[in-house]
Amino acid sequence: MEDRASPFAARTVAVLIGLGLLFGAAFLLTVGFGNDIGERFGRPPPARSHAGDGLYGLYALVDALPGRHARFADRAEDVATAGLLVLPLEAETVREDLDAMMAQRRSAGRATLIVLPKWQTRPVSFGSERVAIVGMVDPAGFLPALGRDDWKIFRMPPAKAAAAPDYTGDAPPPFRRAVQALSGPGLTPLITVRDKAVLAQIGDRNTYILTDPDLVNNHALRDRRGAAAALSMLNAIAPSSASAILFDTTLHFRPGERNLVRLMFVPPFLAVTLALIAAGLLTLVASFARFGPASAAPRGIAFGKRALLDNIAALSRLARKTHRAGGHYADAVAERTARRLHAPRGLSPDELRGFLDARTPNGPRFSELAARAKAARSEAEMLYACRAIDDWRREITA
Repeated sequence: MEDRASPFAARTVAVLIGLGLLFGAAFLLTVGFGNDIGERFGRPPPARSHAGDGLYGLYALVDALPGRHARFADRAEDVATAGLLVLPLEAETVREDLDAMMAQRRSAGRATLIVLPKWQTRPVSFGSERVAIVGMVDPAGFLPALGRDDWKIFRMPPAKAAAAPDYTGDAPPPFRRAVQALSGPGLTPLITVRDKAVLAQIGDRNTYILTDPDLVNNHALRDRRGAAAALSMLNAIAPSSASAILFDTTLHFRPGERNLVRLMFVPPFLAVTLALIAAGLLTLVASFARFGPASAAPRGIAFGKRALLDNIAALSRLARKTHRAGGHYADAVAERTARRLHAPRGLSPDELRGFLDARTPNGPRFSELAARAKAARSEAEMLYACRAIDDWRREITA
């Protein structure tokens, strides 16, 4: 038989295997360190965003004023350090992460301003900080993070905002774009639009929620009136803490902290990963390189009587003549049993069968069993008859 050449060259196979390993490693690193990569090259957290829907302008404004100090919370332990925390939510925020952060704030007795997301945007060009609005965020994406099924988001056309009587801040300028408001139990409205809360206090806690980020984002601070209203809002909700304001960035990257793939590439599990990679490389080398002399090809026909008998049986089965072996087996058993019973020499086949029949105490006689074996028409019938002959032989020679 002629050997067919492989459809792929050895170099092509090696290149494909190398690319597969490279892309597999890149996939694992992306899954494990996707948040770190996103922090450097992807969409920044809202507090650091210079786009129109970001909050970096408010951070820079507060930090530039005399007697004020603003900083970013880049680590989880920084969340409870400042007097007022500006906490921007996103559509991907998980309730467990928000609850853990709010528990830190409540245990420290600090004020928190939760800013809900509103706009869906896309970059105008690659690497640019400018964005274009493509729609509004679906409330079903961020409302579950608040854990309040009885709250409802309203979207209304541009309107003028009204301040509650006990609100000490300045009234914000009229909205120029669609308004996002909130309604539900447990809210104390401070700024409203058509009786729906835009800024509200949650219960009697030192926690506030701003449903429309257009009052504090970079777009709102482009004129003096909007900037003054944003600063006035911070002074109104936390007058004793307005000098030290913290802008959270950890919630943006919080889901990446619980990542099993990431654990594979950081100490102490990095040693196990390197050992597995080394073992895989050694296995790969062993599969291509031969250790010791080449093993000889096995013989087509093995030595020994058993191999010869196996070949005869295989050829007989291939020719469909296996059932004819029953008669020969009966004759061989008759000769062997006659020698064991000391039968006279020179007996004809009929005389030999008569001699053996006479020695059968009970059950079927040998001549009947031999006739059944010779008359077999299938391999199964032949085997059944031969087993009966062997049972007879054991009984006679016992």
